Amino acid sequence: MSFISVVFEASLLIPNINTVTNERLLQTLTADLHTLGYSNQTSVDFSQVVIDAMKSKYASLNTRWILMDVRELDFPDASVDIAIDKGTLDAFIHGSLWDPPEDVRTNVGKYVDEVARVLRPGGLWLYITYRQPHFLKPHLTRENIWDLSVEPLKDPDGAGGFDYFGFIMKKHEGKEGTESVEEARELASNVEDASLKSEVVARQEVIEKA
Repeated sequence: MSFISVVFEASLLIPNINTVTNERLLQTLTADLHTLGYSNQTSVDFSQVVIDAMKSKYASLNTRWILMDVRELDFPDASVDIAIDKGTLDAFIHGSLWDPPEDVRTNVGKYVDEVARVLRPGGLWLYITYRQPHFLKPHLTRENIWDLSVEPLKDPDGAGGFDYFGFIMKKHEGKEGTESVEEARELASNVEDASLKSEVVARQEVIEKA
């Protein structure tokens, strides 16, 4: 697959949650990906304030901003090539990571199941987090739906600081969706630098202001 075909064919879903930090990440990730040429994006948030602000700020981008609860995604089954999470799942988590409260298990479970539903066969869910893999894998594992792998992410500027991990969930392929896998892999290689750099910068700013 050529880069141009990836740009126009891949369907991206970018869920976010309304906090000061993640509002900035929502801005930079969507804009960074658009700069790389990925224009077929749908960014969702549960805050109408955030959606309206992003629509206004990035009116020139050919992207979609939709009010939506990630636990009840308003998308057809198998309609998304690639989903990207930068802070949404983390925002659901509180309390003990060893024994998460029931609401954490319920909310995370609903979110993960919804992503699994809307992903096309062969599609990818990319989840970037600072949380340790052994805490997150029990929440993300869906052996009958996708294969899960984890890769450590390095700051492209070499500034150090937080350790991050990239979780990659690749949905099992059926008769359809076989052509979207290479698209997703190519996108994943491009997303890593842009998104990680944005998150590292944002977190450093939060720490400096604390």
